[in-house]
Amino acid sequence: MKHQYKVTFMILSVAAILFLMSPASVFAETRKASGADTAGDTAASSKKKAVSKKKRKKKYTKYNGVDLSEIYDFDFYVKHNKYAKKHFKNKPKEAIKYFGRYAIRRGTRARAKYSKKTYRKLYRETHPYPQADKILDKVGWKLKPAFTYSAFHRAYHGPELREWSRPYKRTSMWYFNFLKNNRRGNCYSKAGMFTILATEMGYDITQIGGLIPHSNGVRGPHSWVEITIKGKTYVCDPSYYSQRGIGYMFRYGTKGTYRYESPHRMKKD
Repeated sequence: MKHQYKVTFMILSVAAILFLMSPASVFAETRKASGADTAGDTAASSKKKAVSKKKRKKKYTKYNGVDLSEIYDFDFYVKHNKYAKKHFKNKPKEAIKYFGRYAIRRGTRARAKYSKKTYRKLYRETHPYPQADKILDKVGWKLKPAFTYSAFHRAYHGPELREWSRPYKRTSMWYFNFLKNNRRGNCYSKAGMFTILATEMGYDITQIGGLIPHSNGVRGPHSWVEITIKGKTYVCDPSYYSQRGIGYMFRYGTKGTYRYESPHRMKKD
């Protein structure tokens, strides 16, 4: 009887092993694993969509550091403005840049409810020097084209532009207007032009008046600008650039540039 039980047990063990090695069992295990993989893929896909949706929901409402949320809503803007709907439907970052740079100047509506007084206030904050807008529309709203535009005007050193006395009474805006109206000017006019153009684009920039040593050993008046980007101050000298081809975005003491002395920060307006 014991021998019979042992034989039966051996037969059942062999049968079990054969079953586990059968194609049906392998297929079942494969389906199970596949199901787990599919579940994992679905979870990963859902997570990715959630992150993407969250990213899309990020709101861009600032232009040149000024918050325009009181007069601007992206969803309203692309829904009710044909141009915005066509070009910026899924581009909130580009939409706020266009609105702040161009549309706000035309009084374009970009929010269901807003105050006209607030609209005017924010327009003045984003466009402190609207006289510069037409020039920037022409040359491009970028720093280097604005710099080269300021540099390449005909040189003029008439008596009305002499700056031998200090403190400097004229402002960057005065020099901007002189160069804009006369199409010629000196280093002060060119620096003033670039200062106003860069300010209109939102840069932290200041016109500087000072002295530079000439080849005869005599120090003469000169004007350049200081611009601060990411905590670092750079020098831009439109007049020197028009003469030597260098003078854009360099640090004080750079070889081949002027030795700038007695700097004085000039007022913008």
